Amino acid sequence: MDLRRTLVTAIALLWSAPGWATDLRLSLGAQGEYDSNIYQRERDIRDDFVILAIPAIGLFETEGKFTYDVGYEFPFQRSIKTNALNDFNHIVRVGTDYHLSDRTQLSFSDRFSYVEALSDNRDDGTPTIADNEVDQEILRNRAAFAVDHRFTPRLSSNSAFQQEVFSSSQGNRSDNQSYSLSTGLDYQLTERQTLGGGIGSTYQNFESSNNDPKSHSIFAGPYLAWSYQIDEQSRFRISAGPNYVYSKREADPAIGFPSSDSDSRIAGFGSASIDRRWSPTMLSGVSYQRQQDTASGVAGSAILDAVSLTHTWAFAERWTLATRGDWTKRKSATNVDVSAGNEALDTQRWGAGAMVAYRITRNMTGSVRYQYSQQDSKSNTAGGFSDYDAHVVSLGLQYALDPIEVW
Repeated sequence: MDLRRTLVTAIALLWSAPGWATDLRLSLGAQGEYDSNIYQRERDIRDDFVILAIPAIGLFETEGKFTYDVGYEFPFQRSIKTNALNDFNHIVRVGTDYHLSDRTQLSFSDRFSYVEALSDNRDDGTPTIADNEVDQEILRNRAAFAVDHRFTPRLSSNSAFQQEVFSSSQGNRSDNQSYSLSTGLDYQLTERQTLGGGIGSTYQNFESSNNDPKSHSIFAGPYLAWSYQIDEQSRFRISAGPNYVYSKREADPAIGFPSSDSDSRIAGFGSASIDRRWSPTMLSGVSYQRQQDTASGVAGSAILDAVSLTHTWAFAERWTLATRGDWTKRKSATNVDVSAGNEALDTQRWGAGAMVAYRITRNMTGSVRYQYSQQDSKSNTAGGFSDYDAHVVSLGLQYALDPIEVW
């Protein structure tokens, strides 16, 4: 399939789609936040109070063959005691689905953020390696295009292309780009069981930085997947397979790398998750994944291990509780040295958080949040400069207008 031609066709169909009924969504949030370690570092720790104003605008369509949800947030943040944060951020999200036929569906999503922040975890399913520089600017973009096709009531295929960009103003991090392509089949064995499999590949490119020369990595391999509906409230999913990993570092005599180097290995990748709906208002989940990662531009390609636990509970008509715990570990993907001092990457992060929200009126919601984060790197490894320990407590209000039909 010509991916570019398919995308162009989808866009043309998008603009020619009749009968749109687009709604406009407007909201404004205000938040006060206490951060026990505003610079996210191990030494010279400074606490601070941060004030945020969060305007947001969105357009969405939920009916018809073509549906979409587009949003733009431009929060302003100002730290009171230090000059760590003082600027507007920009966050754009796009999600679209087009039902080409009864059997074929196209989807596209994009998440763009340009923020002044010491750590940007707004759009990351697994927390990033944090930063500890003043006034750091981080640009991220994550785009995905997917095609799902059902051959028979039991057999279906899924193909996806994903692209990620990371760019930072911090000199000891490498700007990088990542491109992934995957395709697979799913077959419904029984009413409760689905078996699948496929193949995926990823290419990562790292630009040079103050410490690291240019490098790139390739990940490729097959996988098998199994999904089991335990009961009406519980579902278990697992996928696993071997991956061939190849990394190459370019020569850069100016920072101590007189020659190029390469290395390869076989690594096991996969994921597992279980979700449980205890009641119509209570849901829990636990998941594990092992995959390739760019490690926020530290020391080239990495392998990520991540565990997360989530729980949400609407325990009263207007009250909602949400909790999360997570652990992540990033290690260098191969033995190729891509950091000055021949330092590999071996960084762990623990996090825990809770949020209680109260719907004051139909349009206004108040919330209290707490988040704890600790990041620690093994002695003499590349991520040591970014280690930290922090508590964040915030109090917020959000007012959202009722959707306004615009066309």
